[in-house]
Amino acid sequence: MSSFHVHAPGKMVVGGEYAVLEGIPAVVIAVDRYVKLQVQPTSRADNTARTESTLPPEAEATRELAQQHWGELPAAFKLDVRALRGDSAKFGLGSSGAAAAAVSVAVAHYHGHDSGLMGVKEDCFKWALAGHHRIAPQGSGIDVLASCMGGVLKVRRSQDAALQWEPLSWPADLELRVVWTGHEARTSDMVARVKAWSHTQPSDYARCLAACEQAVTRMIDGFQTQSASVIIDAARSYGEAMQALGVSADVPIVEENLSRIASFAKDAGGAAKPSGAGGGDVAIALFHDVEQADRFDRQCTQHGFIRVPLGISSLGAHVPASSSALFS
Repeated sequence: MSSFHVHAPGKMVVGGEYAVLEGIPAVVIAVDRYVKLQVQPTSRADNTARTESTLPPEAEATRELAQQHWGELPAAFKLDVRALRGDSAKFGLGSSGAAAAAVSVAVAHYHGHDSGLMGVKEDCFKWALAGHHRIAPQGSGIDVLASCMGGVLKVRRSQDAALQWEPLSWPADLELRVVWTGHEARTSDMVARVKAWSHTQPSDYARCLAACEQAVTRMIDGFQTQSASVIIDAARSYGEAMQALGVSADVPIVEENLSRIASFAKDAGGAAKPSGAGGGDVAIALFHDVEQADRFDRQCTQHGFIRVPLGISSLGAHVPASSSALFS
């Protein structure tokens, strides 16, 4: 087989951070910024494929598991994650989950399986999630799911860590903006600190989770009824619940920059909250119309925050029809 490419979208969490780890639903979207994987099949006798690989640990683990399922993929890999990162820092758009999804699709494609078919998508997700969890077992897996499936998803994690999901539709009158806080956050550290606190203060933790669940339940209702107003109000409430969780746990979930961005969004008539564990990375902002969103953009720009232009990707990890060069 000649060389081929796999594209896998990044993700953003609209609502459900932290709570999703406790079986509460979340809403996650795939975004139209892609990890791009170039696959150059080699002879099985050629041992340079491994040494030429640029795969992160989560993707290497996925490769091993997917090969056990579908068969060997002797190849050299080149991975490009620049679209999910800034000039010198990650945005928090799930590059490791997207890389795992891309590798799983690559192995399936090499063995003749169409990643556009739902059954194949589900298998690709299974091995990408298993590979990702080998390296980052504390994660919810919703980033891997979004990268594999694409679109807007309602997700619930069961007690055995399995994910149940169903597609949602993005309302036509709901404007999306994404803003970079200016610094990275390490999700695993944030989650570990909240988890440690939850063991010492279980009643306070339960109170914070209840507020999160109430907000994300309203958000899901908004998606199901296509009500932008309900979604925006619920996003604001979820951001406030994340802030309360951070204050209670003494963890900077809604740190200064995220708090300022949320204030700008409220002033413009919308809502903004962390997308992911908080502490930095990006904020997601939602508005009723373009005028509100543009007002928010101007205020963010005036205060030195950088907009990250992106939209929703209906495509999960896939092999694009184009054979144009991947790396420039």
